[in-house]
Formats: sequence, structure tokens, C-alpha cells
Amino acid sequence: MLALPQIRTKNTMEMVNGKLIVQESNELECVNAQVTNLSQQIKRLECQLLTTQQQERKEYQNQLKSVRGSLEKIEGLYNQLLATTIIASFFVIVGLFSLGLNISFLAKSCQENSQQLSGIILDPK
Repeated sequence: MLALPQIRTKNTMEMVNGKLIVQESNELECVNAQVTNLSQQIKRLECQLLTTQQQERKEYQNQLKSVRGSLEKIEGLYNQLLATTIIASFFVIVGLFSLGLNISFLAKSCQENSQQLSGIILDPK
């Protein structure tokens, strides 16, 4: 709330039907000074309000830029993680497939060796 200065005059100001009755020219000058003072205070408050709003807007924009930067970093990390996961999955699948082929070749080789051994044992020449 604005602190309004109180002007003390010798004669009290009178009002009739909501209108100020000026008895001396000095009183009119005092009222004009009050109005001028109030006008200046209002202008100062408007400037302060505009300055505060601009500062808050700049702070908000800076925070928004910071959040965008963080989001871009997180997206970059996510994309790297996704690419690494896809590549690792591919190599795991290839490795498991190769391991399966090796096991089947080993099993086939073991069967052939056991058949040859059983043939040698059963057929003594």
C-alpha cells in the first residue's frame, strides 16, 4: 500500500457534495503537489513492475534453455544406449548361432568317431 504524505494546513479542507472546497491558494498548491507526488510514485512503481517482469521473463527463458539443453543431452545418451544395445544384441545372436553350429558339428564329429570306433571293434581284421 502506498504511504501517502499528510499535508497539514492551518485551515482544514472542507468537502461539499464530494468536491474539495479550497479556501486558500496555498491549499490548492498543496493538493497539486500531492497529485504530482502520487503521479511520480505511480510511474516509479510501473517502471519497477516492468523491470521485475522483464527479469522474471529472462530468468524463465534461461531456465527453459537449460532444460532444453539437459533434454538434448539425455536424448543423446538414450540414442547411444539404444545403438549400443542393438549392436550388442546382434553380436550375442551371432555368437549364440555360431556356438550352436559348433556344438552340432562337434556332436556330428563325435558320432562319426564313435561309429568308426565301433566298426573297428566289431570288425577285427
